[in-house]
Amino acid sequence: MVAISAVRSSNESLRDLPSHLSSPTAVFTGATQGIGLATLRQLATYTVAPTCYIVGRSESRVQEIINELKELNVKGTYIFVKGEVALLESVDECCAKVKESLGEKGLDLLYMSQGYLSFGGRDGTLLCDVIKTVKSLRTCRLTVSPAETKEGIDTLLSLRYYSRLRFVHNLLVSVNISFTLLCLPNIRLKQHTSLPSASCTPFPLLPPSYQHTHPLTSSHPPQPLLSLAPNPRTVSVLAGGQEGKINLDDLSLKHNYGVLTCANHGSTMTSLAFEHLAHQHPTISFIHVFPGYVRTNIMQSGFPWVCLPFTSLPEYERSETTCADGGNIYSPSPTSSNTSSSL
Repeated sequence: MVAISAVRSSNESLRDLPSHLSSPTAVFTGATQGIGLATLRQLATYTVAPTCYIVGRSESRVQEIINELKELNVKGTYIFVKGEVALLESVDECCAKVKESLGEKGLDLLYMSQGYLSFGGRDGTLLCDVIKTVKSLRTCRLTVSPAETKEGIDTLLSLRYYSRLRFVHNLLVSVNISFTLLCLPNIRLKQHTSLPSASCTPFPLLPPSYQHTHPLTSSHPPQPLLSLAPNPRTVSVLAGGQEGKINLDDLSLKHNYGVLTCANHGSTMTSLAFEHLAHQHPTISFIHVFPGYVRTNIMQSGFPWVCLPFTSLPEYERSETTCADGGNIYSPSPTSSNTSSSL
């Protein structure tokens, strides 16, 4: 583990780096609270003149954040992009707004941390009577997952995986091509499934229900904003390194939903997809981060007494800024699936 002193030193040196690092252009999703917001604050603090697009549902909430960021760095440009990131249609609209604003300017950082903890089932019900009992305690405010989105996707799985890959797709490719399948080598997949030996296996990036009811193409063609930047990074804060078995017959968990299964599918599919994309786009870093257990409101809203030994947010947010803007990161490369490089 990198010492926090080294992380702070790296962050403080950002102003002396080339302009795409000292004054980066970034898109943040899930940055209205928690780790995303903490990283956004640090980015504003340690860089010269960042341009940050902040995706969120509440304009008033994001405006409060923008006012705070302007106090941290008056030279920065902070732009609100209204959107409900659990909906893929809304993700498309957000990306179109960013593209319209940026034009042909490249995107240096796509930072995604949307999501929440839930002890609910796919239909919005609690999974066990024990949790129902705990939920009744005044000191607990457990979140129960809502029903599926109107697009037929589980809300949590959409936030953790499908919406994030949709952002990557829209900001990565230059033409409106089909992105419903990845052909992943079974040498990697068989670690997480019970696949027979074969050269490769199609791996869907959209759940079947969405593919049947919505065409992948939209009225806003995807633009290669990430490809235009000199050293772009895509960061997904979830559970890198915590992968496990997945069910290829039910990737969207329509029939085998569970709290742990949902978390496992989101993390494993993210790592597999990022590894594939990193091989296809060697100039772009795809970073899947597991933050560990950090004391944020997402944890304290459930079991506040359990959070006492967890890493404090101020220490973690500094390390996230290093990951986003130039520290030692995990990034798959064309020749190795586990390469640690100083960028």
